[in-house]
Amino acid sequence: MNKLVRPKYNRMYEVMKVRLGKNISKCVFIILIFNLVQSFIFSFTLSPLMMAGKNGMNFITLIISALCTVFAFFLSFQLLYGINSFFTKTILARKDVMGVFTSGFRDKTKRSNLISGVFTIILILSAAAAATVIYFNRDEIISLASEYFLDENSAAEMISLVKAAGLALVFCAVFFICGILVSIPFLFSWNIVFDDKKISALKALKKSMSLMLPNYFHFIGFVIYSCIKNFVFIVLFFAINMKLSAANSGISNFFSMVVGFFAFTQEYTIIAKSYSSIPVYYYSLLSENGMVKTASQKNENPAQ
Repeated sequence: MNKLVRPKYNRMYEVMKVRLGKNISKCVFIILIFNLVQSFIFSFTLSPLMMAGKNGMNFITLIISALCTVFAFFLSFQLLYGINSFFTKTILARKDVMGVFTSGFRDKTKRSNLISGVFTIILILSAAAAATVIYFNRDEIISLASEYFLDENSAAEMISLVKAAGLALVFCAVFFICGILVSIPFLFSWNIVFDDKKISALKALKKSMSLMLPNYFHFIGFVIYSCIKNFVFIVLFFAINMKLSAANSGISNFFSMVVGFFAFTQEYTIIAKSYSSIPVYYYSLLSENGMVKTASQKNENPAQ
């Protein structure tokens, strides 16, 4: 493949701003629904441990809980196919956007199953990498957490809490960083199977890699470019909230709640922009390199 021409950030951002601006209420609603369903799914992963209790916890219980977690990840990625389809149709100015939320489960070709399986395997490997980091650096992590958050007068409960929190923080950081960075090359696979009803899941994953890898950091840069203003607002609202909380009065508490609401809207705007950045970048990249199909052009390709 010849060297791809990279799309311009400002053009892509203008498309995103216009499309999301016209559908922001639907975007927030679909993200809320997704988060609620995802929370409901993952609540069941703890069911084996909760039913076993402290005395009944054993290796078998942990294995069952781990398998439930893997299955929950798989279901979440099936839902993510629907989320990606929703934002793709939003960017392409389609009107039938709300019915795609469960499209991953209704995919008769089963391609979404294989792609969801690949993303699930990536998260499993990320969890293994995080566990390995914890295993080989446990003492250093605990020592660092104790140095910053404990003193000679700390209670035993506080010591245990800080140690556990330090290990959990490092695990989550390694897990999410590895999971996100390794998943990025395959993000276009959802849009590829969305556009091409005949392409296999493996070919879609391979095509996604060929399009994304040469533009890996350019894509990350676009996501940051799109969301940086919202991040600044969140930091600003957080600082204002800290000041208002320190006042500890009825009026300050009221304004703190208002500021918190504005921070909430910025948070969900970042999520919406992150999801929509995938189809925006994908179709813009195809358009810049003359790879847009006629069917896509009829659907109001955002890059044109």
